[in-house]
Amino acid sequence: MLNRNALLAGWIGLLLSIVSLMGCEMMAHFDARTHQQTKRVEKVLFQHFDFLAMMPEQERNFRRFEVDYLNIDVEIQQLVRMQSLRPSNLLMTQTTEQFALHWQEDRRLHQRNNVLTDKEISEAVERYRKIFDLLLQPPVAE
Repeated sequence: MLNRNALLAGWIGLLLSIVSLMGCEMMAHFDARTHQQTKRVEKVLFQHFDFLAMMPEQERNFRRFEVDYLNIDVEIQQLVRMQSLRPSNLLMTQTTEQFALHWQEDRRLHQRNNVLTDKEISEAVERYRKIFDLLLQPPVAE
């Protein structure tokens, strides 16, 4: 039994070592242009939701915001491309791709229902706040 536990502990240690080494290769160095693009997208996205939240729910029809969705989508896709072109940037690329998927889901929700409720706006803002916290954090030292 002791040999089995020792073997298991050895495998767990090896696995943890590999994962920590992989983590170093997955995080890119700080890039000022990408950081500025991320901050620009963050500002535009939160302005979009702030404007929606200030309006009465019945006035939040999708058509009124369709061009905003398109413009923000273009900004997000540019950010995804910038992240994907950076070497050793797997984690941020995946996070940005997930961000793009959430944005498209929120756009489809608004289009399907023609309005967004206060609750839907609040949930989206909280979700995007967490995403931007990840995207804007400084790179982990290698």
